[in-house]
Amino acid sequence: MYLVILYSFGAEAVENILHRTPASIITPEVTDIIAEVIKEELGPQALIPPITTVGGEDFFWYPKEKPELKTGFIALGEDAQPGLHDPNMHFDHSALPNGVKLHVGLVKKILG
Repeated sequence: MYLVILYSFGAEAVENILHRTPASIITPEVTDIIAEVIKEELGPQALIPPITTVGGEDFFWYPKEKPELKTGFIALGEDAQPGLHDPNMHFDHSALPNGVKLHVGLVKKILG
């Protein structure tokens, strides 16, 4: 637990941080493999440039706990509204077969 006291324009606030989520650690060679599989399975038009997101994900604990892990991240493009992990989230279910294709393609590419 951390306590931070902020002073600005005469105001005072105390912040109590109860939980932290680690930043993503993405391995460039895994990102390259993911890009290859996206192009092979869904076509080159499906590959978009990597994006930066402030989103947290429990997945980011894995390389923190086991630094030897090589990690990557895929955004499927399922148009989740209002957003991932929101209790009212809904998404385009027609994207699910593409997710399966990508995961099967990655297993084949990585494990042979």
